[in-house]
Amino acid sequence: MIDRAKIREHMEVKDRNGDLLGRVDAIEGDRLKLTRRDSPDGQHHYVSMSDIDRVDTHIHLRTDRAAVFGAAAAGAGAAHAAGSAIPPLKNPAVDHAKPRRNYMLPWVLLGLAILGLILALSQCGRDGEEERAAAVARDQAAQQQANAVAPATIAPGAYQQGTLAYDVNQYIMSNARPERTFTFGNLNFDTGRADIRDVEQSDIAQLAEVLKANPAIRAAVVGYADARGSSAANATLGGRRANAVVRALQERGVNTANIEARTGGELNPTAANTTAQGQAENRRTEFIILARQ
Repeated sequence: MIDRAKIREHMEVKDRNGDLLGRVDAIEGDRLKLTRRDSPDGQHHYVSMSDIDRVDTHIHLRTDRAAVFGAAAAGAGAAHAAGSAIPPLKNPAVDHAKPRRNYMLPWVLLGLAILGLILALSQCGRDGEEERAAAVARDQAAQQQANAVAPATIAPGAYQQGTLAYDVNQYIMSNARPERTFTFGNLNFDTGRADIRDVEQSDIAQLAEVLKANPAIRAAVVGYADARGSSAANATLGGRRANAVVRALQERGVNTANIEARTGGELNPTAANTTAQGQAENRRTEFIILARQ
């Protein structure tokens, strides 16, 4: 059975072939709602929880792309084909009528030819400007690549699989694009407090090693609270928890100028706030990679 608590908004969803289908917009009952911007028809599509094979840093399905998007894509194609049909033109001739000569036709054709020549010359000018702009853009991209900071040199096996440091290090060394959210697996604060416990220091220390090896990473730490207390108090508490993590990273030698401290308050709970276990899971901290400068 899939652990729903591992599923987060904006997680990438892949089909059984490993191809990216989209990202999670929300969880609605026993279905995942995918974002519209990743779908072929600009609409929300849904994936049944029963179709999920496993969840790690991505959501892997047992089905393929056609099972999720096939019907919608086929419907869109059929609608386009139906809307583009043009009925045949009818131009019946008048019996015994002598065709009238069109004296304006040569002038119309000459005007169209001149207009076409003007448009062609104008397009040549635009093509030249676009080519020059593209050349400048290529030069700038090459310079930025030459000045880019090298990716992490930490070996993939340096950290235990499933830890925050392992996931962040793997992501940085991959070709995946930001933005990406990771959850501290062991960092759940005590009720009403923002102190980092001894058992949680290992995650902080390992993440600090990864960030020191990748000083150009721009990131954010988001602190959360359970739903007990007022929304304003929980928002303040979430900010204190995020600041505590940023300070802990700084104490371990991380340049935190590019790391923001944010609060999520009691928003976006990952578990029900009606049980002690759910409340503990909601007192979590998330680490978001925003960009690679």
